Order: sequence, then structure tokens, then C-alpha cells
Amino acid sequence: MAQVTRLGLYGGPRLPYAGFTDRSDVTAPVLSLPTGTKTGSTTASGTVSTDEGNGTLYFWATTSATESAADIITNGDSQAVVATGVQDVLFTGLTAGTDYYAHYVQDDSVENESNVVNSTAFTTDSEDTGTAGGGSGTARHFGAGYDYDEPVVVAIREEIKQLRKEKRQVKAQDNSVAMLLAIEERLKYLYELLEARKVRFLASKENYEYQARMEKRAKRTRRLKTIMRLLN
Repeated sequence: MAQVTRLGLYGGPRLPYAGFTDRSDVTAPVLSLPTGTKTGSTTASGTVSTDEGNGTLYFWATTSATESAADIITNGDSQAVVATGVQDVLFTGLTAGTDYYAHYVQDDSVENESNVVNSTAFTTDSEDTGTAGGGSGTARHFGAGYDYDEPVVVAIREEIKQLRKEKRQVKAQDNSVAMLLAIEERLKYLYELLEARKVRFLASKENYEYQARMEKRAKRTRRLKTIMRLLN
């Protein structure tokens, strides 16, 4: 069994996550109302509703109308669920001008697996080429350190996937409560880091779009002034 040696990276000690120890819970979460909506040429947003406010939500956007729970968990992204109701997610790294479906599944804190739900199809925009500064670029990059696909975020996602695999291995052996606590503690912290990065990404995206609107308005103003000088 591989040992968890990464505890402590990206931050200090965290409080243990103890919800999974409630073995009396045998009710799986129920997911409903899945959506997927394009937000650019390589990005999309999604929502899904859950009746359990704990555990982990897994989500994956693919070109297939349906996906299995195992594939969504293995290949998709994930985030912690802390309340019932609508859960908001982001999809990145998509291909421009392509039809996608959003797929969701949830494990509650004791590994009860929900139903899989799939959104209707949505189509990403064609490749973006314009930027506020007049150069070339894509809709996915909004400033250094704020890209949701920056290397540190990719590394965090990879570690989450590895920890999920280790968690399932330890749980199958059912011989190390301490190890499960350590893995859950680490996963909770990594989910919090991803959420913080997502907030920064969206704030940067909003600022980028604002600057683009201001640049467009300034160009219109300069054009009108030029026309007025010619008429006079």
C-alpha cells in the first residue's frame, strides 16, 4: 500500500474530516437537474442539484451523451460538497466548436454512490482570437497567476486523483482508520484550494471582460471624434 507522504504541501495542518466513519448511513445521494453551458471556446459552466450536503461531487464534460460513474470519477474533476441544493462547477480544456455533455456523480462521506446524471448537449464557441490589448489570445487566459489551468492547479488535480485511488484501496482493505482520516483531511484541504483558485479565476475573467468593453468603447469614441473633425 502506498503511503501518503504529501501531507503538509500547500499549507499546514488541517482538522480531520470524520464524516465517513458513520457506517449507519446507507442512503445514496440523489442528483437531479444537470446542466452544461458554454462560457467560451474552451470553457463551460455547469450545475447539478443534490439532496446530500457532504462528500465529493465528480464532474466531466465529454462528447458522449452518457458516461459511467467509474469513468467520471477516474477521468473527471471533483470538488467537495458542503451543502444541499445546486452545485456550480467549471469545465476547462475543451475543444472549440465542439458538442459536449456534462456528466455528474456524487459519493457521500461514507462512499454511498449517487445516480449518474447527464446534461443536454451544449456547443463551445469557435476559437477566440481577439483580446483587449489588440493582440491575439484565447478566452481561457485572463492574466498571469489566475488561469484556472495554471500548473499548480493541474498538480492539485492530479494529487486529488491519486488520493482518491489510495482512499479506495485503503477502504477496500478496511484496516487503517488513521490513513483514511489523513487522506480525507488532505482531500478537503485540496478542494478548498481549488475553490479559492476558481474564485480568483472568475474575478480575473470579469476584469478581463471589463477591460475589453472599455477598450471597445474608447475605440468608438476615437472614431466619432475623427468623424466630427472631418465634418467640421
